[in-house]
Amino acid sequence: MINSRVFLIGNVGKLEGQYTPKEAKYLCKGSLAVDIGFGNDKETNWYNFVVWEGFGEIFFKLVDVGTRLLIEGDQLIRKWEDKDGKEHTVIDVTVRDFTVIARGKKKEGADAVDEEAPF
Repeated sequence: MINSRVFLIGNVGKLEGQYTPKEAKYLCKGSLAVDIGFGNDKETNWYNFVVWEGFGEIFFKLVDVGTRLLIEGDQLIRKWEDKDGKEHTVIDVTVRDFTVIARGKKKEGADAVDEEAPF
């Protein structure tokens, strides 16, 4: 595992917020689409992110799917092998700070927090 600070600009693809069942800590998690390159050479890399506790609650209220963000956080690269022996790499970012660049679509029941959802 590698841990380092990153700055990413991209659009939020998924977003959910809830309290963890055991510790009752608020967790906002989602994905960020980051475009690399230009024109025909452009590709999209996906990053998973998490935002914890009070900062996560603020993040969830201010950010919607499609929102263009600059996020700063700690990057964790995890590699794992599935049951067929294929190696996978996942990049997770724990958000420490963010800036909204452009608004996304408003989520339904934006003020609602799902306290019963399993995590």
